[in-house]
Amino acid sequence: MGVGNADRSHDRGLGVHVTSRFDVVSKVSDSVLSRKKLYLAFANTNLVNYANRSSAVKEALRRFFVVNDGVGMQIASLLLYARKFPENLNGTDLVPFVLEKCGVKVKVFLFGARPDSVRQAAARLNSIEHVYICGYRDGYSCWSDVSEVINEINAAEPDIVLVALGNPVQELWIARYGSELVAPVIVGVGALFDFLSGNQKRAPLYMRRLRSEWLHRLICEPRRLWRRYTVDILQFGLTVLLKDNERMRDLELMLGRMTLEVEILREALELARANDTIALSRSFPGEMPR
Repeated sequence: MGVGNADRSHDRGLGVHVTSRFDVVSKVSDSVLSRKKLYLAFANTNLVNYANRSSAVKEALRRFFVVNDGVGMQIASLLLYARKFPENLNGTDLVPFVLEKCGVKVKVFLFGARPDSVRQAAARLNSIEHVYICGYRDGYSCWSDVSEVINEINAAEPDIVLVALGNPVQELWIARYGSELVAPVIVGVGALFDFLSGNQKRAPLYMRRLRSEWLHRLICEPRRLWRRYTVDILQFGLTVLLKDNERMRDLELMLGRMTLEVEILREALELARANDTIALSRSFPGEMPR
């Protein structure tokens, strides 16, 4: 299904596009060429929970082209719409793929993560054909003077800015400062730089194919991620079930209204028939219609 042809709302307001990686490539390429702004976000259960808890996050995400990320979103789609997303569009795999398949020369600026991670990630991405890393800056020395960061990014004249500040900080940052950046495409990439640099190890391929990379991450970083993959997952599930119940209540109300309307119509017909019977009996005494 093409970009923008449909979306699925998993949090009573956050629209997630039903799309493919090749559609995202086309959308990014078009934005680079036209210089039209494109904010790209990857909605996993963690980001959806933040959007449910914070109106500021939800409002920020309305400015983004949001795609699905993770098995939790697939399960939610099955529960709410009885069909899956075409693909799992996690940023760790999709962003390098988009840069490789973009089809145009692009200048990319990396912003966020630790100094060693962003430096090594820049070197890794710079090896992709048609990609030129025009600059990078870590996410730890930027908060005292945001205008300095913006000026540094703009001076490099990038086409694409990859922002790795984690959910939901990166989405809020992009929504707040994206209009001040000259780059048309700005993407929230989470832990991408840590994975590209090798500072965080990805799950084995078989775990990724089984959609269980979340379990690998939980084992590797239990103190940081235990809540995301336990309490937050339960909260996300309850949100999905609540939304499903709301749909059921809407259906019940609609059926109730239809039943009432049918009953009113039946009584009206019976009354009309009774009136006709009375009128006929007066017109033709001794004869009753069968």
